[in-house]
Amino acid sequence: NAETVVVNQAQSGTYHVMARGYSAFSGLTLSGGFDTTSAAPACPAGYETFSGAISGTGGYVYQPGGNYYYSSRSGSHGGLLNGPTSANFNLQLWKWSGSRWATVANAQAPGSSESINYNGTSGYYIWRIDSASGGGDFTFCLARP
Repeated sequence: NAETVVVNQAQSGTYHVMARGYSAFSGLTLSGGFDTTSAAPACPAGYETFSGAISGTGGYVYQPGGNYYYSSRSGSHGGLLNGPTSANFNLQLWKWSGSRWATVANAQAPGSSESINYNGTSGYYIWRIDSASGGGDFTFCLARP
């Protein structure tokens, strides 16, 4: 009888394991560990994948790849953010108005997983990811019209 338990995207804290025998047995070996090399969650089909890091509270970065992009057609702009569980990251979509960047969509839920789906017209867009608290690596998924 060999059993394996996997906890995906585990949170820090204490975990308890219970072993229960359904028939007589002698001896029990229990071992555990963790894998810090696990890949970040993959982006859904139709999304581009970008990665980055924010150094700490008050830090911010722009995506995709530190730059804006131009959409020649109207449609849905999708952004999915997955960051560290110990941080609180926010996600914003900005559009160029002709003289300045204006926020057109904002996601500020607790934690560092945010999503935005914005139906916009053609124009220049940029995504801003900022830290309300903490820092670390993130994965950003982008869908353009």
